[in-house]
Amino acid sequence: EKMSNASAPALVSNIRGRLAFSMDAAVCNSSAGAEDPCAPLRPACSATDYCAEGFSTEIFVNYANNSRLDPHGFAPFGEVEGVGMQAADQLGEQLGRQYGEVVELCPEDEANNTRPYCVYRDGARAGVNQSRLAEEGRSYIEA
Repeated sequence: EKMSNASAPALVSNIRGRLAFSMDAAVCNSSAGAEDPCAPLRPACSATDYCAEGFSTEIFVNYANNSRLDPHGFAPFGEVEGVGMQAADQLGEQLGRQYGEVVELCPEDEANNTRPYCVYRDGARAGVNQSRLAEEGRSYIEA
């Protein structure tokens, strides 16, 4: 029996220090009609701009206020506090500056960037490409 992709808004907010599971999503294009990637997933979508396609075992730490994720089903389940968050900040600072944020989360135009971990090289986003990482695995990391 097929399970629903339905997600519900978070009960607590995605604020700094909270942990949540990541999930795959389809970016919606309602003007595309039947070609909208979200069409087969509706009405289980929790938002009009994208729709959860499944859940993951990847856990992320909110380094800032990400309450914009709340209505989309990213439900925090734990919290890093005190010295633990200081360690997470140091790790994020070192790795974030080296590898960058997930490319899709950074604006294409560097002038419009307000995120601390977006990395640009030669005027282009240079962070982690989540799609390529999932598809190519270790060879993407080693490239």
